[in-house]
Amino acid sequence: MKHFTLILFLGIFQTLVSQNQKFEWYDETCTYLSLFDNDKYNKSEIENCFKITYFNNYRITKTPSVHKPSDINRLNQDSLTNEYLTKLKTVKNLNLPKNGNWNKFRDSIINQLEQEYKFSKIAYKAYITKDFGILNEFWESDSLIDEYCNALQGSDTELLNTWEKLTSRKAKINCCPDKVWKKYRTKRDSENWKEYAQVDIMTFGWWNSANKYIKRFDGWRHYDEFDKLFISTKEIECDEI
Repeated sequence: MKHFTLILFLGIFQTLVSQNQKFEWYDETCTYLSLFDNDKYNKSEIENCFKITYFNNYRITKTPSVHKPSDINRLNQDSLTNEYLTKLKTVKNLNLPKNGNWNKFRDSIINQLEQEYKFSKIAYKAYITKDFGILNEFWESDSLIDEYCNALQGSDTELLNTWEKLTSRKAKINCCPDKVWKKYRTKRDSENWKEYAQVDIMTFGWWNSANKYIKRFDGWRHYDEFDKLFISTKEIECDEI
């Protein structure tokens, strides 16, 4: 009887061990080894949850990067659309656990992608066509957004006044305000000052002011959901702080 009980115990133990799979992962400071129940989740699900929680690599990166008028000639809106469609398809097809909030997180990331795409597409059109009325398609508004939109569509005097006020705001938060003003004066005194003014107000004014309204998914706020996937977790190695 004792022999039979031992065999039964070993059989149960072996089954439990085979269910518990290892997953090694890391954050900013440590590397961890966790165990998860393979009957509840597969490794692909765990890996996707890890990527969502700690990295969220599903943000739009092909945003219009314009810091001087000549940058506009290099803008390629097709690259934005291709990135959006590719990442949207990837997120929709992610293999995620059915329990917990993971599908809600997926919906948040999809919403983030859609907003970033629409936002960037508006900026692309405004830069390329110089039809700044397109900026009114952005779905949020505040005093600064309105100021920059009005200046870009207004008279030269309004454009110059807003450009100077924007430069003053930039200088106040810059480590070298004298350099900010020197750069501004050089551009203001150039023959194509208007193009420089439009770029500065679009990039450092309108874009930065509107960007804060994009609802982005912050996986770090939900690391507890990731922890719940595991039976146990132990630190393997941590960097010295």
